[in-house]
Amino acid sequence: TIRPLLLGAIIHSTPVAVYYENSETTRIFAGANDGMLHSFDQNGNETFAYIPYPVMPALTAISDYMEGIKFKSFVDGPVKLLHFDDNKDGIVTDGEKAYLIFGYRRGAKYYTVIDVSIIDNPKFVQHIPVEGQSWAKPLVFNKGSAKYIVLAGGYDPCFDPDIPSGCSTNGSGHLDPDGNEISILKFNAITGKFDSFRLIEPDSNGATQRDTEWLRASIAADPIAINSSDTLDRETEFVYLIDISGTVF
Repeated sequence: TIRPLLLGAIIHSTPVAVYYENSETTRIFAGANDGMLHSFDQNGNETFAYIPYPVMPALTAISDYMEGIKFKSFVDGPVKLLHFDDNKDGIVTDGEKAYLIFGYRRGAKYYTVIDVSIIDNPKFVQHIPVEGQSWAKPLVFNKGSAKYIVLAGGYDPCFDPDIPSGCSTNGSGHLDPDGNEISILKFNAITGKFDSFRLIEPDSNGATQRDTEWLRASIAADPIAINSSDTLDRETEFVYLIDISGTVF
């Protein structure tokens, strides 16, 4: 039987709460495997749902009786809030900007950015393509007065078996799967979008010889930022990532 529930399964998308003005105007955002990013109020009532373009081609399978009823990943990835909190109170007040950046896991090879600065009035900002499936939570970090995001390259299903099978190789015969790269993007305050700042991948000018030798597995885990001498909301010293082979960058 088909369950009489309109909300799809929320599995890997951890809900994120955004506070507007007071406790009566909280919104909770989560992705679901019905192909939507959902917004709920503090009482659990849905206020809107957004269907992003990257999942639209696969959504047709839901209504295809030939496909049967089976689980499919859609908006199944992590959600990250970027809030320009001018008065440091954790509340999105008039004039402040707030963005959600979310991935899809097996649902797509993108991250999507939407502007949620005005309650229940979301605006699309951009889709950011990545090489692999978007499993990792985006990392927001500060450097000087600028804000950046780090996106892990993503996951390649060739690593699903205990012994990887079908992974791509480069001309030298080394593993070169989807997702063995690191993207850094810088927020553009004029356009309200993220511009590409640096792409670190094997055999690129942005990679050192050491990177070229070691960037041979997908990077699917969350990046982390460290500052040994100040708070992270002011400055970031180091960003660490780990690939699925256990190599730390």
